[in-house]
Amino acid sequence: MSDAKKLLIVEKSLTLGRCYQAYLSEDDYQVIIVRSGTEAIKFIDTERPHVVLLELELDDMKGNEVILHSQEKGLGCVFVVMTAQGSAVSAVDAMNDGALDYLEKPFTKDRLCITLKNAMDRYQWNLNEGGRAAADDRRGVKR
Repeated sequence: MSDAKKLLIVEKSLTLGRCYQAYLSEDDYQVIIVRSGTEAIKFIDTERPHVVLLELELDDMKGNEVILHSQEKGLGCVFVVMTAQGSAVSAVDAMNDGALDYLEKPFTKDRLCITLKNAMDRYQWNLNEGGRAAADDRRGVKR
């Protein structure tokens, strides 16, 4: 399973987290579910997931704090945020903090799968682009 795409689901409801995991069972994802921002930060720091599906309204902190932590450390995770509130302000804030996309609950299985595929594609693009930039730097190529 080393080629699996590593996905962290941060959802305070374990039932919903497992539902999302079941939605993704046909795809090649290694899914880990945590229920708090503290657990998410710990996992992101040690395991480096490719994509994080992140609830914005957690019990111990705002989801945006998890995004900012990852951005400050340069960990390279791609974030997709979700909330039941559907607030345009929450969506804009999360996108400004670095989230790639936003899901308003409830969402369909198809919407989740497409959104996460796009996030994994972005992760891969970031890896490839980062590799090219590093190679260009070594060769002295200016971008």
